[in-house]
Amino acid sequence: MTDELRKARRALNEGRYEDSISSARRVIEQLWRSPDGKSLAAGKAQLRTKLDRIYTVADALFQLSSAALHADQHTIAISWTRRDAVLVLTAVASLLAWQAEGGSTGSGADS
Repeated sequence: MTDELRKARRALNEGRYEDSISSARRVIEQLWRSPDGKSLAAGKAQLRTKLDRIYTVADALFQLSSAALHADQHTIAISWTRRDAVLVLTAVASLLAWQAEGGSTGSGADS
């Protein structure tokens, strides 16, 4: 996971913004998605725990960064900038740091 984050940082520094975002997406996929590839965010918004809400942030980043990894008729026109790559990379790094400091990515109700 940290190797992929390093790749994202290297790509950012080299001006390869789409590659940076794609690498950051792989980190999200490894850490913040269920084994079947689905979002871990669940339930009605008002009933969500803190962990559910953090999963929602991770899911939003996953959705955003997926456009860099998969070119189709809707995403082909997206032009990725340094600002975009910095946004995604720092947000993913923050989620990773949160998890490393005792956050949870497994099941269970973290309030």
